[in-house]
Amino acid sequence: MSDKIDTQGQSIESSQSPLTKKDLNPYDYPINDAPVRTVFTPQEREELKAIIKECLREFHYTTT
Repeated sequence: MSDKIDTQGQSIESSQSPLTKKDLNPYDYPINDAPVRTVFTPQEREELKAIIKECLREFHYTTT
């Protein structure tokens, strides 16, 4: 072991470290399916879209 202070853990060889594993392939892990979380209900989402579209029409003076 080195006499110097190692603040990033780089002085320990990988074969001696209990935290490292050899031949670790990131594609061997299963995909984590996160649930879809929405802030607004579908009705609130439609209302917000209508409000934003109205504001944009007023800002650009267009009628669509």
